[in-house]
Amino acid sequence: MTDSTPRKNRRKALRDLAGLGAAAGLIPALGRLFDEQSAMSLIPSAYAQGMGTVVSADQANLLHVPGNKATTVNMAEWDPPANAEVSAETGGLRIAQGDQAISRAPATAGRYTAKAFDFPSGTLRVLTWKQGGPMMHQITYETMIMVLQGSVTLSPAKGFKTPTATLKAGDALHLPAGILRNMKPTSDIVLLQAFVSSTSDNPKSTIAYTKNVKETAAPDAQARLRVKIAKFDGNSMRSFKWGKGGKVDEPNGTATDVLIYVTKGRVRRTEAGQSFEVAAGDAARLTQKVPGSWEALEDSELIALDAPMRPQAFSPGLVGKVGGVKFFAMVNDENGRSRMGHADVAMTRVSDTESISAKHPGVIWRLGPRTALNPVSRTNKAFTNNSGPYELHNGGLPHFTGCMAGFIETTMQDGGVLRRTAGEFSYITPGALHHSNFRSNVPAVYFNLFIPGTDTDLNIPTF
Repeated sequence: MTDSTPRKNRRKALRDLAGLGAAAGLIPALGRLFDEQSAMSLIPSAYAQGMGTVVSADQANLLHVPGNKATTVNMAEWDPPANAEVSAETGGLRIAQGDQAISRAPATAGRYTAKAFDFPSGTLRVLTWKQGGPMMHQITYETMIMVLQGSVTLSPAKGFKTPTATLKAGDALHLPAGILRNMKPTSDIVLLQAFVSSTSDNPKSTIAYTKNVKETAAPDAQARLRVKIAKFDGNSMRSFKWGKGGKVDEPNGTATDVLIYVTKGRVRRTEAGQSFEVAAGDAARLTQKVPGSWEALEDSELIALDAPMRPQAFSPGLVGKVGGVKFFAMVNDENGRSRMGHADVAMTRVSDTESISAKHPGVIWRLGPRTALNPVSRTNKAFTNNSGPYELHNGGLPHFTGCMAGFIETTMQDGGVLRRTAGEFSYITPGALHHSNFRSNVPAVYFNLFIPGTDTDLNIPTF
């Protein structure tokens, strides 16, 4: 607005692009790690830093998931067409989950299978592309990636300066960002994803090349164990080679939960009165501070990583007081991964339910329905859509969004969840990946206001 008189007519304010309406009290509700119907629904999803599907209420003590019991789905990812319309959901790769959705993917799409091992403290996921390709994968919620077979090239997402690297079997990424590709693979490509937290308050991303990691032997000869440790900021990924007959006792347990994936052989795990065999293609969980033991029944190889539960370390943009001049904003951290933050927009209060800003430049605004409703949280096992729970997209050009009717749930790469209802606005920074779910029982209506800028303007402007 150009004068100090507040406009009480919202329609005219929108017509004139006279700023941004917002209801008072933008208060987020945090997402859940477990099914919201369960007895453990008070644990936020960010404990595991963005898990896609989760354990059920009766699986809090889950220690072992055989490969033939893990959930496996068919997936596809592809580049959007070069002439794709600029909208609030452009940028990055398109993704489809399930045979029906994949059947509509272009012939140039990379098709693969995804097998998920869901535990209370995190998720392991094995992605497999067949030889001949193409292989492409946009990094979304995963906090660690190890190449188990083949090779891939990591490239930054548009507008970012994150590292570029070629990764081979045994190489690993911590807090990765960008897109993985191999358009003409000469062998199958297999990736191990981990969705876990870190013991560091502000962890930094790392690339660990296996050629630079020294293999050492366990000091106890009875263990018959050799290990390579890729050290990360607040976590690590350990590769074990275990000779048949090797035994290890853990009288004090582990400092945090540990997730294990077996790539070769067969081992026996004993913990909390349970004894079970873990074979190649299976996954297991070690519960923190619970004594246990291992025995290699065959020459075996395992991948292990910590899975700490640290609710105080997630989504810093959602923590703290939010006053009347702050809007929630989708931003990126120094690792190039998205989280919630804030944008300062000075507002003039018009009534108990309305505030209006000064007049700002605008490019175009849109107001329209959202018909793809799904009244189930992304972390609920009942959640289904054509893209699946691991889908993330960015916002294209810089813009504000406003929920005019209905209810939307937005999840960022760090697992932080922001839920908005009618009257609540947020700022979308280009390149900030997010998962949008119109978790509404009524028709949703959404408002978009695009402001001057490009899809590589990664910082919040001054309003």
